[in-house]
Amino acid sequence: MGGEALVFRIDEEENALDSLERAAEFLERRAELATWFKWTVLGLHHALYGFLICAIKGTDPDRVTDKRGRLISLWEALKRAQDHSWTHPGKTLVLSQDEKKAIEKIADSFRNEFQHFVPKGWSIFTRGSGDIFKHVARVIEFIVFESGNLNWFSGAEEDYVGHCDRQQERVRAAIARIRAEADSIAASAATESPAR
Repeated sequence: MGGEALVFRIDEEENALDSLERAAEFLERRAELATWFKWTVLGLHHALYGFLICAIKGTDPDRVTDKRGRLISLWEALKRAQDHSWTHPGKTLVLSQDEKKAIEKIADSFRNEFQHFVPKGWSIFTRGSGDIFKHVARVIEFIVFESGNLNWFSGAEEDYVGHCDRQQERVRAAIARIRAEADSIAASAATESPAR
């Protein structure tokens, strides 16, 4: 059987972080992979939602479920992250208009269409996607590094400080990769001449 793991284990932090890393990976592969946009959008949406859940949860998973025990929606998680009564003692998320529009675009215009795909042919103009990706990455960066609401410790790690440092470095690296690729998209869009 080689070195293959017999058990797959994941927690909410690793789930969000993996999605962020996959979004960066697909964005970097846009020249070779026709479906890069879809997977970047799905990864960023899932990472944003996952990190919001992690931040609001604190140490109580009941803080992110409704009365029936179902996970709250992305929109409810965003609402709570912007409400001091849910983020105290950490910082409350304040979204710029551009960040709000980017999240709406990622979630409503793209993610929902990809996730619940109605049979059709769909062409998406991706020229302005770099700014959308950078805005969502900035919100994730705030949640992870500035809000003070994310608890990286799952209880299973003996090396708490080392574990936190490794997780945070992975987030920093993924966000840097996303920003670099988003800047590249913006630069190539700026050098393209308009159609005549």
